[in-house]
Amino acid sequence: MAKFDKNGKDTDNFFCAQVFNKDTDLFSPDMHRFYEILFFLSGNITYYIEDQACDIESGDILIIDMDTLHYPQKKKNARLNRIALDLDPKYVELLSTSDTDLTYCFKQPRTMIHRAKCNPEEYRQLITLFESLLNVQTKKFFGSDVLGDAFVIQLLVLINKMFYNLDGKLIESVPVQESIVNQIEYYISQKFNEDIRLDQFEEQFFLSKYHICRKFKEAKGISIHAFLTEKRLEHALSLLKLGMPVHEVYLQCGFNDYSSFYRAFVKKHGISPKEFIKDYQTMK
Repeated sequence: MAKFDKNGKDTDNFFCAQVFNKDTDLFSPDMHRFYEILFFLSGNITYYIEDQACDIESGDILIIDMDTLHYPQKKKNARLNRIALDLDPKYVELLSTSDTDLTYCFKQPRTMIHRAKCNPEEYRQLITLFESLLNVQTKKFFGSDVLGDAFVIQLLVLINKMFYNLDGKLIESVPVQESIVNQIEYYISQKFNEDIRLDQFEEQFFLSKYHICRKFKEAKGISIHAFLTEKRLEHALSLLKLGMPVHEVYLQCGFNDYSSFYRAFVKKHGISPKEFIKDYQTMK
């Protein structure tokens, strides 16, 4: 049966596997040179495809095109159980006919996230077909290769039909959630006055802190640390204008000590906090 090597090069036509992830597992972004179909059996997660995201629940089907960056973000205490079917694009084209293009669900605009929700009958059919495919893939016997192709064809026909409505048009894309960058911004805006460490982002978002830092820098043009400092200084400025003593302000804004606050404030505004208070009172 089919396998893909670690570089995404196909060594056969398809590969199917059931994948379990513990609630403590972290995920790194993935990209490969083959089509992928994900059938979720359990796990309440958010799945990111490029810069878009959607909530995934049990019974959902997610279509991943080749050369597309994607990764799941689990919610706390969520165990992820899914079946992944990887397909050589040329193989899927060979299975298609002039009347039935089995590659159609993979070829839609990348501004759309291709998720379908199963009804009870579709769920039953998918379970049966995936179990049959896993069986012929792991147990070699006469006709197993032919049966494997037959099960793949049935799965592709069923899944493509799930992405069409009654008029024969592709179902509209699912709602797009906030990006991971927006979620980090919101997290910082709520907790900037606390002692925030990068490890907390791993615990909160179930992603590598290095990936989180890189994505944030790419999107915002500044590091998470710099953004956090900006938020703290903005709040400090508001408190100083309200007349709060300097020795209390830095404690309310998440700075570990006055010297750190002082250096950041001078670097940002060119004057010390006390000089700012004096100038502000004069202007009033």
